[in-house]
Amino acid sequence: MKQSRTASPSVVVESPAVRSLPLVEFLVDTKAELFELMVRSGLQVLGTLLEKDRAAICGPRYAHQPERRASRAGTVPSEVVLGGRKVAVSRPRVRAAGREVPLPTFQALAQADPLNRRVVEQMLVGVATRQYARSLEPVPAGVVSRGASKSSLSRRFVGLKGCSDMPRLVAALRARDQRLGLGVSIENVA
Repeated sequence: MKQSRTASPSVVVESPAVRSLPLVEFLVDTKAELFELMVRSGLQVLGTLLEKDRAAICGPRYAHQPERRASRAGTVPSEVVLGGRKVAVSRPRVRAAGREVPLPTFQALAQADPLNRRVVEQMLVGVATRQYARSLEPVPAGVVSRGASKSSLSRRFVGLKGCSDMPRLVAALRARDQRLGLGVSIENVA
């Protein structure tokens, strides 16, 4: 019998009945990429809002306006609170009569109060200052952040001593310590 030159012999390939996908790794990567997308999008939205504030104060860019009272003055490195840490942004500058004019959006976002609140909440749930940075979501590559080290948190906590919420904070810490049976003395805090 003659062999056919055009027909290839049938090849049997054994494939496993069940294929496992690295689903956990896929979900972790997806979560990290989604968080990175949200942070980068949020920073772009912030840049757009700051530029709109500057346009509202100075007028449109490149437009000749003889009655203009404020002018554009480039950008300056600044920080806003994002996710329990301070993140570096480039803030547009506006000057009028030789003085800096504050941008309303930046003033609202640059306040340290949300960071103080986050630090207090983390302490109340039992996160130690040296573990605080690990309790936060990671920032995307290329985004500069600071304010999550144990020394900066300790300074922040010491700075909160004079705030009006301190008695409530001390009471909550005492209740937590009693509940956990830690016997930690925090008398010198108040």
